[in-house]
Amino acid sequence: LQERVIKSILFILSLLSYACRPFLIISPSTSLPLWETEFNRLAPSINLVVYNASKDVRKMIRTLEFHQECGHIMFQVLLSCPDVIVEDFGTLECIAWEALVVDQCQNSIHLELFKRLSTDFRLLLLSCQPKDNIAEYLNLLSFLDSGIDGNSACIVESDAIDAAGTLALLKEKLSYYVAYDRKPDSSKFLEYWVPVRLSNVQLEQYCATLISNSILLRSCSNFDLVGALGDILISARKCCDHPYLVDEHLPSSLTRGLPVTEYLDILVNASGKLLVLDKILQMIRNQGLRVLIFFQVCEVFFQILLFLWLVNSF
Repeated sequence: LQERVIKSILFILSLLSYACRPFLIISPSTSLPLWETEFNRLAPSINLVVYNASKDVRKMIRTLEFHQECGHIMFQVLLSCPDVIVEDFGTLECIAWEALVVDQCQNSIHLELFKRLSTDFRLLLLSCQPKDNIAEYLNLLSFLDSGIDGNSACIVESDAIDAAGTLALLKEKLSYYVAYDRKPDSSKFLEYWVPVRLSNVQLEQYCATLISNSILLRSCSNFDLVGALGDILISARKCCDHPYLVDEHLPSSLTRGLPVTEYLDILVNASGKLLVLDKILQMIRNQGLRVLIFFQVCEVFFQILLFLWLVNSF
Protein backbone atom coordinates (compact mmCIF):
# COMPACT_ATOMS: atom_id res chain seq x y z
CA LEU A 1 0.00 0.00 0.00
CA GLN A 2 2.74 2.48 0.93
CA GLU A 3 4.65 1.79 -2.29
CA ARG A 4 1.52 2.44 -4.34
CA VAL A 5 0.81 5.69 -2.48
CA ILE A 6 4.38 6.95 -2.85
CA LYS A 7 4.48 6.23 -6.60
CA SER A 8 1.15 8.02 -7.07
CA ILE A 9 2.30 11.10 -5.14
CA LEU A 10 5.52 11.29 -7.13
CA PHE A 11 3.48 10.98 -10.32
CA ILE A 12 1.26 13.88 -9.24
CA LEU A 13 4.36 15.92 -8.39
CA SER A 14 5.68 15.36 -11.90
CA LEU A 15 2.47 16.84 -13.35
CA LEU A 16 2.04 19.68 -10.88
CA SER A 17 4.15 22.22 -12.76
CA TYR A 18 1.87 21.90 -15.78
CA ALA A 19 -1.44 21.48 -13.97
CA CYS A 20 -4.05 24.23 -14.07
CA ARG A 21 -6.68 22.37 -12.07
CA PRO A 22 -6.73 20.44 -8.77
CA PHE A 23 -6.26 16.70 -8.35
CA LEU A 24 -8.87 14.48 -6.68
CA ILE A 25 -7.78 11.34 -4.83
CA ILE A 26 -10.45 8.91 -3.67
CA SER A 27 -9.28 6.23 -1.24
CA PRO A 28 -10.82 4.14 1.56
CA SER A 29 -11.10 6.10 4.80
CA THR A 30 -8.65 3.70 6.47
CA SER A 31 -5.97 4.66 3.93
CA LEU A 32 -6.42 8.44 4.12
CA PRO A 33 -3.98 8.89 7.07
CA LEU A 34 -1.23 7.17 5.05
CA TRP A 35 -1.88 9.37 2.03
CA GLU A 36 -1.78 12.47 4.23
CA THR A 37 1.44 11.37 5.96
CA GLU A 38 3.22 10.64 2.69
CA PHE A 39 2.07 13.92 1.14
CA ASN A 40 3.46 15.81 4.15
CA ARG A 41 6.73 13.91 3.85
CA LEU A 42 7.24 13.96 0.08
CA ALA A 43 5.46 17.16 -0.91
CA PRO A 44 4.98 19.44 2.12
CA SER A 45 4.53 22.51 -0.11
CA ILE A 46 1.42 21.09 -1.81
CA ASN A 47 -1.86 22.59 -0.66
CA LEU A 48 -3.59 19.38 0.42
CA VAL A 49 -7.12 19.31 1.80
CA VAL A 50 -8.33 16.15 3.55
CA TYR A 51 -12.07 16.07 2.96
CA ASN A 52 -13.33 13.44 5.36
CA ALA A 53 -15.43 14.50 8.33
CA SER A 54 -19.00 15.16 9.46
CA LYS A 55 -21.39 17.18 7.30
CA ASP A 56 -20.90 20.32 9.39
CA VAL A 57 -17.12 20.08 9.29
CA ARG A 58 -17.14 19.44 5.53
CA LYS A 59 -19.34 22.49 5.06
CA MET A 60 -16.78 24.54 6.98
CA ILE A 61 -13.96 23.10 4.86
CA ARG A 62 -15.80 24.08 1.69
CA THR A 63 -16.29 27.60 3.02
CA LEU A 64 -12.71 28.17 4.20
CA GLU A 65 -10.53 26.02 1.96
CA PHE A 66 -12.27 25.48 -1.37
CA HIS A 67 -12.59 28.82 -3.15
CA GLN A 68 -10.89 32.20 -3.10
CA GLU A 69 -12.96 35.38 -3.13
CA CYS A 70 -12.51 35.54 -6.91
CA GLY A 71 -13.88 32.00 -7.26
CA HIS A 72 -10.60 30.22 -8.02
CA ILE A 73 -9.88 26.88 -6.36
CA MET A 74 -7.46 27.27 -3.42
CA PHE A 75 -6.27 23.68 -2.94
CA GLN A 76 -4.08 21.63 -5.27
CA VAL A 77 -5.08 18.17 -4.08
CA LEU A 78 -8.33 17.01 -2.47
CA LEU A 79 -8.18 13.74 -0.56
CA SER A 80 -11.42 11.98 0.32
CA CYS A 81 -13.18 8.61 0.61
CA PRO A 82 -15.90 7.13 -1.64
CA ASP A 83 -18.81 7.62 0.78
CA VAL A 84 -18.06 11.33 1.21
CA ILE A 85 -17.70 11.80 -2.55
CA VAL A 86 -21.09 10.17 -3.10
CA GLU A 87 -22.72 12.26 -0.37
CA ASP A 88 -21.30 15.59 -1.64
CA PHE A 89 -21.26 14.67 -5.31
CA GLY A 90 -23.36 17.66 -6.33
CA THR A 91 -20.67 20.04 -5.06
CA LEU A 92 -17.65 18.12 -6.37
CA GLU A 93 -19.22 17.52 -9.77
CA CYS A 94 -19.04 21.28 -10.44
CA ILE A 95 -15.23 21.31 -10.16
CA ALA A 96 -13.02 20.61 -13.17
CA TRP A 97 -10.28 18.19 -12.08
CA GLU A 98 -6.81 17.81 -13.53
CA ALA A 99 -6.86 14.11 -12.73
CA LEU A 100 -8.98 11.63 -10.81
CA VAL A 101 -7.08 9.00 -8.81
CA VAL A 102 -9.22 6.17 -7.42
CA ASP A 103 -7.47 3.87 -4.95
CA GLN A 104 -8.83 0.43 -4.12
CA CYS A 105 -12.40 1.01 -5.24
CA GLN A 106 -14.00 -1.53 -7.55
CA ASN A 107 -17.59 -0.87 -6.55
CA SER A 108 -19.48 -0.66 -9.85
CA ILE A 109 -22.00 1.88 -8.52
CA HIS A 110 -19.25 4.17 -7.22
CA LEU A 111 -17.15 3.91 -10.38
CA GLU A 112 -20.15 4.64 -12.56
CA LEU A 113 -20.81 7.77 -10.50
CA PHE A 114 -17.14 8.86 -10.49
CA LYS A 115 -17.18 8.75 -14.30
CA ARG A 116 -19.38 11.84 -14.23
CA LEU A 117 -16.67 13.93 -12.58
CA SER A 118 -15.14 16.39 -15.01
CA THR A 119 -11.59 15.25 -15.86
CA ASP A 120 -9.51 14.21 -18.85
CA PHE A 121 -7.39 11.73 -16.90
CA ARG A 122 -8.39 8.80 -14.68
CA LEU A 123 -5.99 6.63 -12.71
CA LEU A 124 -7.19 3.45 -11.03
CA LEU A 125 -4.96 1.89 -8.35
CA LEU A 126 -5.36 -1.82 -7.63
CA SER A 127 -3.37 -3.95 -5.18
CA CYS A 128 -4.09 -7.20 -6.99
CA GLN A 129 -5.30 -8.59 -10.28
CA PRO A 130 -9.07 -8.32 -10.93
CA LYS A 131 -11.08 -11.49 -10.43
CA ASP A 132 -11.70 -13.62 -13.51
CA ASN A 133 -15.15 -12.19 -13.85
CA ILE A 134 -16.56 -10.62 -17.01
CA ALA A 135 -18.71 -8.12 -15.10
CA GLU A 136 -15.72 -6.89 -13.07
CA TYR A 137 -13.56 -6.35 -16.15
CA LEU A 138 -16.40 -4.51 -17.86
CA ASN A 139 -16.79 -2.38 -14.75
CA LEU A 140 -13.10 -1.37 -14.77
CA LEU A 141 -13.03 -0.76 -18.52
CA SER A 142 -16.18 1.33 -18.28
CA PHE A 143 -14.52 3.60 -15.72
CA LEU A 144 -11.27 3.98 -17.66
CA ASP A 145 -12.92 4.49 -21.03
CA SER A 146 -16.10 6.58 -20.97
CA GLY A 147 -17.04 5.15 -24.36
CA ILE A 148 -17.57 1.69 -22.87
CA ASP A 149 -20.81 0.74 -21.17
CA GLY A 150 -20.20 -1.19 -17.96
CA ASN A 151 -23.73 -2.61 -17.94
CA SER A 152 -23.47 -4.43 -21.23
CA ALA A 153 -21.06 -6.57 -23.17
CA CYS A 154 -21.24 -4.44 -26.29
CA ILE A 155 -17.45 -4.25 -26.51
CA VAL A 156 -17.23 -8.01 -26.89
CA GLU A 157 -16.98 -8.98 -30.51
CA SER A 158 -19.51 -11.40 -31.92
CA ASP A 159 -17.00 -14.22 -32.48
CA ALA A 160 -16.09 -14.36 -28.77
CA ILE A 161 -19.16 -16.28 -27.73
CA ASP A 162 -17.66 -18.47 -25.00
CA ALA A 163 -16.94 -17.14 -21.53
CA ALA A 164 -13.21 -17.93 -21.68
CA GLY A 165 -12.81 -16.14 -25.00
CA THR A 166 -14.79 -13.16 -23.76
CA LEU A 167 -12.70 -12.90 -20.61
CA ALA A 168 -9.46 -13.15 -22.57
CA LEU A 169 -10.63 -10.36 -24.86
CA LEU A 170 -11.51 -8.13 -21.92
CA LYS A 171 -8.14 -8.81 -20.28
CA GLU A 172 -6.41 -7.79 -23.49
CA LYS A 173 -8.44 -4.57 -23.67
CA LEU A 174 -7.66 -3.77 -20.03
CA SER A 175 -3.94 -4.38 -20.60
CA TYR A 176 -3.86 -1.29 -22.84
CA TYR A 177 -4.57 0.82 -19.75
CA VAL A 178 -2.08 -0.83 -17.39
CA ALA A 179 0.83 1.51 -16.66
CA TYR A 180 2.59 -0.53 -13.98
CA ASP A 181 2.11 -4.24 -13.43
CA ARG A 182 4.43 -6.02 -11.00
CA LYS A 183 4.14 -9.77 -10.61
CA PRO A 184 3.88 -10.93 -6.97
CA ASP A 185 7.11 -12.95 -7.27
CA SER A 186 9.12 -10.22 -9.05
CA SER A 187 12.01 -8.55 -7.29
CA LYS A 188 11.45 -5.12 -5.78
CA PHE A 189 13.49 -2.07 -6.64
CA LEU A 190 15.63 -0.51 -3.94
CA GLU A 191 15.07 3.22 -3.72
CA TYR A 192 17.69 5.57 -2.26
CA TRP A 193 17.16 9.24 -1.45
CA VAL A 194 20.51 11.00 -1.77
CA PRO A 195 20.93 14.44 -0.15
CA VAL A 196 22.77 16.83 -2.47
CA ARG A 197 24.43 20.12 -1.59
CA LEU A 198 23.73 23.17 -3.73
CA SER A 199 26.74 24.58 -5.53
CA ASN A 200 27.93 28.12 -4.81
CA VAL A 201 26.38 29.24 -8.09
CA GLN A 202 23.05 27.69 -7.12
CA LEU A 203 23.13 29.23 -3.63
CA GLU A 204 23.80 32.66 -5.07
CA GLN A 205 21.02 32.30 -7.63
CA TYR A 206 18.57 30.84 -5.08
CA CYS A 207 19.18 33.70 -2.63
CA ALA A 208 18.89 36.26 -5.42
CA THR A 209 15.48 34.82 -6.37
CA LEU A 210 14.18 35.10 -2.81
CA ILE A 211 15.65 38.57 -2.17
CA SER A 212 14.31 40.03 -5.42
CA ASN A 213 10.82 38.83 -4.41
CA SER A 214 11.10 39.60 -0.70
CA ILE A 215 8.21 42.10 -0.69
CA LEU A 216 5.83 39.52 -2.17
CA LEU A 217 7.08 36.74 0.11
CA ARG A 218 6.51 38.91 3.19
CA SER A 219 3.00 39.86 2.12
CA CYS A 220 0.19 39.05 4.56
CA SER A 221 -2.25 38.44 1.73
CA ASN A 222 -3.79 34.97 1.44
CA PHE A 223 -4.33 35.33 -2.30
CA ASP A 224 -1.98 35.16 -5.27
CA LEU A 225 -4.14 36.49 -8.08
CA VAL A 226 -1.37 36.81 -10.67
CA GLY A 227 0.40 33.54 -9.88
CA ALA A 228 3.60 35.25 -8.73
CA LEU A 229 4.24 32.75 -5.94
CA GLY A 230 3.96 29.90 -8.41
CA ASP A 231 6.57 31.57 -10.63
CA ILE A 232 8.92 31.96 -7.66
CA LEU A 233 8.47 28.30 -6.75
CA ILE A 234 9.18 27.17 -10.32
CA SER A 235 12.33 29.34 -10.48
CA ALA A 236 13.55 27.93 -7.16
CA ARG A 237 12.97 24.35 -8.34
CA LYS A 238 14.78 24.98 -11.62
CA CYS A 239 17.68 26.52 -9.71
CA CYS A 240 17.94 23.37 -7.60
CA ASP A 241 18.09 21.28 -10.79
CA HIS A 242 20.64 23.45 -12.59
CA PRO A 243 21.24 27.23 -12.57
CA TYR A 244 21.47 27.26 -16.37
CA LEU A 245 17.70 26.64 -16.44
CA VAL A 246 17.01 29.98 -14.75
CA ASP A 247 19.56 32.28 -16.42
CA GLU A 248 20.23 31.62 -20.10
CA HIS A 249 23.21 34.02 -20.04
CA LEU A 250 24.93 32.20 -17.17
CA PRO A 251 26.79 29.61 -19.34
CA SER A 252 28.52 32.30 -21.39
CA SER A 253 29.49 34.30 -18.29
CA LEU A 254 30.90 31.24 -16.49
CA THR A 255 32.87 29.99 -19.49
CA ARG A 256 34.09 33.35 -20.81
CA GLY A 257 37.78 33.19 -21.67
CA LEU A 258 38.07 29.48 -20.87
CA PRO A 259 39.02 26.72 -23.33
CA VAL A 260 36.24 24.47 -24.62
CA THR A 261 37.76 21.50 -22.82
CA GLU A 262 36.75 23.07 -19.48
CA TYR A 263 33.08 23.55 -20.38
CA LEU A 264 32.17 20.11 -19.02
CA ASP A 265 33.67 20.80 -15.58
CA ILE A 266 31.91 24.18 -15.44
CA LEU A 267 28.57 22.56 -16.37
CA VAL A 268 28.93 19.75 -13.81
CA ASN A 269 30.24 21.83 -10.90
CA ALA A 270 27.49 24.42 -11.32
CA SER A 271 24.87 21.92 -10.09
CA GLY A 272 25.06 19.70 -7.01
CA LYS A 273 22.67 17.20 -8.62
CA LEU A 274 24.68 16.93 -11.82
CA LEU A 275 27.91 16.54 -9.87
CA VAL A 276 26.47 13.55 -7.97
CA LEU A 277 24.99 12.12 -11.18
CA ASP A 278 28.38 12.39 -12.88
CA LYS A 279 30.03 10.36 -10.09
CA ILE A 280 27.25 7.74 -10.11
CA LEU A 281 27.43 7.33 -13.90
CA GLN A 282 31.20 6.86 -13.74
CA MET A 283 30.76 4.05 -11.20
CA ILE A 284 28.02 2.41 -13.29
CA ARG A 285 30.12 2.67 -16.44
CA ASN A 286 33.14 1.10 -14.74
CA GLN A 287 30.95 -1.85 -13.75
CA GLY A 288 29.72 -2.31 -17.32
CA LEU A 289 26.09 -1.68 -16.33
CA ARG A 290 23.31 0.30 -17.99
CA VAL A 291 21.29 3.12 -16.50
CA LEU A 292 17.83 4.60 -17.09
CA ILE A 293 17.39 8.26 -16.12
CA PHE A 294 13.97 9.72 -15.30
CA PHE A 295 13.31 13.44 -15.12
CA GLN A 296 10.33 15.71 -14.44
CA VAL A 297 11.17 18.88 -16.38
CA CYS A 298 11.89 18.92 -20.12
CA GLU A 299 14.64 21.51 -19.71
CA VAL A 300 16.51 19.06 -17.46
CA PHE A 301 16.45 16.56 -20.33
CA PHE A 302 18.34 18.99 -22.57
CA GLN A 303 20.91 19.71 -19.84
CA ILE A 304 21.51 15.97 -19.45
CA LEU A 305 21.87 15.63 -23.23
CA LEU A 306 24.43 18.45 -23.22
CA PHE A 307 26.25 16.81 -20.32
CA LEU A 308 26.38 13.40 -22.06
CA TRP A 309 27.51 14.99 -25.32
CA LEU A 310 30.37 16.79 -23.57
CA VAL A 311 31.33 13.59 -21.71
CA ASN A 312 31.57 11.69 -25.00
CA SER A 313 33.39 14.58 -26.72
CA PHE A 314 36.14 15.05 -24.14
